[in-house]
Amino acid sequence: MAQANIDKVKDLIASDAELQKRLQKADGESALVSTLIGIGKEKGLPFTEAEVNAWKAQQRASEELSEEQLETVAGGAISYGNSILCGFCGSQSGTFVASKRTS
Repeated sequence: MAQANIDKVKDLIASDAELQKRLQKADGESALVSTLIGIGKEKGLPFTEAEVNAWKAQQRASEELSEEQLETVAGGAISYGNSILCGFCGSQSGTFVASKRTS
C-alpha cells in the first residue's frame, strides 16, 4: 500500500508546480523525505521514511540506462547523478554532465 501511495504522490508532484517548489526548498535529503511524507499525509496517502527508502532501492534496482546515459558513459563524461526530486518529478535539471573529452 505504501508503494502505491508513494507512486500517487510522485504523480501529484509531477503535475503540481506548487508541490515541486516545496520540494525544491528542502535543504538536504532528510528534509526532502520529510517534505514528501508531509505531502503524502496532507493528500491522505501516508507512508514512512523507511518505505521511501525501500521505494528508492526498488527504483534503482529496476532502472536501466537510457541510450543517452550509455553514450555518456562510453564518451567518458562525468555524471553526478539525479536527486530524489528528479526521480519524483521526472526533471533532468538535477543532473550535471561534464562535456565529453576528445582525445
